[in-house]
Amino acid sequence: MHLITRKEIEQVWKEMVGYDEQKAKELDERVSNSQPHVLPFALAVLDEFPEATQEWAVNLSYFVTEVFMRASDNKLSPVSFEEFLDSYESVGEQLFQLAEEAQDEGISISPDKLTAQPHLLTAVVEILDAGESEGAISDSDVSALLCLMLAIINAYNNAWARLSMLP
Repeated sequence: MHLITRKEIEQVWKEMVGYDEQKAKELDERVSNSQPHVLPFALAVLDEFPEATQEWAVNLSYFVTEVFMRASDNKLSPVSFEEFLDSYESVGEQLFQLAEEAQDEGISISPDKLTAQPHLLTAVVEILDAGESEGAISDSDVSALLCLMLAIINAYNNAWARLSMLP
């Protein structure tokens, strides 16, 4: 396991933005085969949200999955629905604790306090900020998507860490 670089992340994003219909279909198959629980998890979390927000969740899930698959040389084992859910619950607890500390101590919450992959989280934040600025998603949807993506990033990172410990 290593820190995924900004360059690795930007390369994936640059390629995905240029995908035609065939490449998008291949990505869908790759994600569905390698991480079959990520999309059901993302859609379950955002079940009550507008369809447009769910589409953002799917696209960002593809992006985050592709980043981790490439960084792990396609060796990342499938993450279960329960592992994603545990990560999501942990993110909620972590954000609550950090918000309390920030209020009490006047500190800011930086990406490296939330994940071992701060460059990826920063890229997700930038993508969400652009979507919000364009009016494609609302502020509350951005918050939900950010928590969801942080949970997915952390679940994948945990799986990658386990992979790194294998003999």
